[in-house]
Amino acid sequence: MSGQSIIIRADASAKNGGGHVMRCLNLARELEAQGAAVRWACSRETLDIMPAVNNFNPIVVCDTDMQNGTFFDDAQQTAQANRIKEAVQSAGKTIDAVIVDQYFLSAPFQDALKGFAGKIVAIDEKINRRHSADIIVDFIPHAPDEWHKSGHVKPETTLLSGPAYKMLSPLFQEKAKERKRIKATFQTARVKEKRVVITSGAVDGVNLIGRVLKAIASDVTLKKNMRYDIPLFSSAPHIKDIRHAVTTMKSRGFNIHLHENCTTVSDLMKQADLNIGSASAAAFEAGAIGGVAGIYYDCGHMQDKIGRLVVDKSGGFYMGHHSHFGPGLLLNRMRQILDNPSLTSSRQTNSARICDGQGAKRVASRILASLSPQQTQEQTQEQTQVQPQQQPQARHKRFHPFFDKN
Repeated sequence: MSGQSIIIRADASAKNGGGHVMRCLNLARELEAQGAAVRWACSRETLDIMPAVNNFNPIVVCDTDMQNGTFFDDAQQTAQANRIKEAVQSAGKTIDAVIVDQYFLSAPFQDALKGFAGKIVAIDEKINRRHSADIIVDFIPHAPDEWHKSGHVKPETTLLSGPAYKMLSPLFQEKAKERKRIKATFQTARVKEKRVVITSGAVDGVNLIGRVLKAIASDVTLKKNMRYDIPLFSSAPHIKDIRHAVTTMKSRGFNIHLHENCTTVSDLMKQADLNIGSASAAAFEAGAIGGVAGIYYDCGHMQDKIGRLVVDKSGGFYMGHHSHFGPGLLLNRMRQILDNPSLTSSRQTNSARICDGQGAKRVASRILASLSPQQTQEQTQEQTQVQPQQQPQARHKRFHPFFDKN
């Protein structure tokens, strides 16, 4: 049994989306599955954008996910840490670890929690600010020496780096088995229908989906024998425009469906021939579900590197920054994939090599192992290399009154 008490500090916003919260929700559920008790600390806006956070008895530490468009200053970071400490101490409890996944917090926040939490874990792929964390989780395939040469981490910091640590919902790996079973029927069943999933994070702050729909709607040849599925949160800033676009396209004969607040994106992806959207979690989800060819745009932090990873693995096309969106080029890439079965098949196979969907389990296991007094230095060093075939056993969850909702 783990019995460890963990706080996750992560935000969502209309401007910056919900990707940090989505991946941390996956991690939180895996931590619970392995016996830990999890509570959340976040901005007030997060609770409106991502209601699922309310299930983790949240501590509100600020109003929004950044201060005047940039980093919280040192005093603000310390104040947020103090709010967490006050909430925990008022309940007479202790914390074993704090996990922070927030681009606008750095060493001052972490330093203020030293001695209060047993371990500090930072989820960060940008290498642009100083950390005093004990563990860094970075799903971008940076070489370990990039972090150490940057001077932003301590020499003794444990680095978990690469797509093997991308924290996805376990549903994608589960649905991969279903996709494998139905894939054999694609060649016959899809003669009459091809499926395209259009995704751009939880809230699509840059309205990429709107531009993609406009491009598709302009080409009547993309109407026949096609189905389009769009998962998007109802809190998305452009949701009204998307609803209108979908309704208009339906009236013109397009088989298109908007799935608001969808919690089963894996069910859409398992049947997809093509995924179009931001080079975010979707590129990894497409791999974890068994491989879906993709067309991806840079719509946020570090998505250019994810797009290049897709190209390096030959799992799809990377179209560059969303500000350079060209409808003609998108339509050409769509035809290139959808009208060429051999290319579609190869892109799907290569996409599956990007990510195996085990990242949340790996990260949770490494964090909990680091908290165990039995974990020796030699064991930690041995686990530095990812071993996908040797997954830890799930542990029973222990009742923890502080972390249960009142």
